[in-house]
Parts: sequence; structure tokens; C-alpha cells
Amino acid sequence: MISVKDITVSGIKKDSLKEDLPELYELQKVVERSAWHQDWSVLDHTLAVMDQLQQVMDGAPEKVSKYLNEKVEKHTRRELLMVVGMLHDIGKKETIKEVGDEIRCPGHEDRGALKAQVLLPKFDLTEAEQAIVVELIKHHGHVHDIITPGNTERDVQLGALKKAAPHLFWMLLVFCQADTMGSQLQKTIPIEYHKRIDFYKKAVAGFDLISKEKKKSSEEETSEHSE
Repeated sequence: MISVKDITVSGIKKDSLKEDLPELYELQKVVERSAWHQDWSVLDHTLAVMDQLQQVMDGAPEKVSKYLNEKVEKHTRRELLMVVGMLHDIGKKETIKEVGDEIRCPGHEDRGALKAQVLLPKFDLTEAEQAIVVELIKHHGHVHDIITPGNTERDVQLGALKKAAPHLFWMLLVFCQADTMGSQLQKTIPIEYHKRIDFYKKAVAGFDLISKEKKKSSEEETSEHSE
């Protein structure tokens, strides 16, 4: 049984999970070529994302940090996100292909979600926690698409996603920021990279504003009823 609390980048680099999770180490031989991944193995990207995820969560606004440190059942959202970081591209081995001049992994999110369903029982996660990890893996690419600079439907699409999956929304934003920071987009298309990161930072900072709006609305309703 893999203990979620023991998952670390340094441990993975020392092959601590090689016996229990060989599928992760197979990603070292999966190499993409695109603006996001320049001849970089998926395992190297995965470790970079996990590093960035730690930094993003450590530097999150107070209310976001509190939210991430709340337990779902046995584990905190923060701990679940580290599992997502480790497994988010687990489906790339099965989906890698040449697309024009690039080597990409179209559909890896759906394939990865299916693969994660098989792998997650090895972890000390509850069924509900496993389900959240699977959903986050499945939808992380959707968020990257929505945030694409120039997408005139961005706000509408984000609103629809938040309404459809409120239990995932903030975790997705935090994770996708780290996923972008753990890519090579900053080197290849710096303007797009900074637009994406600026959006995520502002959106996550908005967690506090949204919480205040809900509180204010609730107080107004209470006041109306008391009158």
C-alpha cells in the first residue's frame, strides 16, 4: 500500500515507488516535442510539476491554504493534489503520436483517468478520494484549453465548469497553474505563459472575494428574514 503522506519528489527520484508503481517510471521513456514540452520526458515534467505544486500551495492566499489543508475524508485536498501531480500525465505512454512537426499525446487525460482508476487502489485513499483524483486528471486539459489567451468564451466556460463541478474548481485552478509552471512554455512562448500564470494568480486570489460575497449574501438574507 502506497502512503499518500510519503509521496515526495526526492523519494521518486530515489526510485522509492519503482516496485509499487512501475508505470510512473515508464514515463521516463515517453518524450514529447511541443511548445509545452521540448524533447522532455513526461517523468521529468511530472517531477517539475510536483515541485511547482508544492510552491504554489505554500504561497497560496490564507483562505485558499486553509481550504487545501481541509480533509476530504482521510487526506487533505493538498495531499490529493500531490497524487494528481504524480499521475496527471500517466496516460501519455498509451497516447503519444506525431502530430505534424510535433510529438504529442492527444486524449491523454481520458486515458490517464482510466489508468488511474486501476492504479489508485494501491494507495491508502478512500473511494471518494480516489474519485476526486480521477476527475481532476480527466479535466485538467479542459482548463488549459479554456485559459488559452484569446478565448472569448473563457469566462462563460469557466462559470459553467464551476457550476458543474464546484468540488473540483479551485483544486483544478491550483493544479493547472502548477502544471503550466512545470512546463517549458515560459521558454518557448513567454508572452502566453505569463498571461496564463497571471490569470491563475488573479483567479485563485479571487477565492477570498467570492467567499466574502457569499457571506454578504447570506447576511443580507438573514437580515431580510429577521425583518
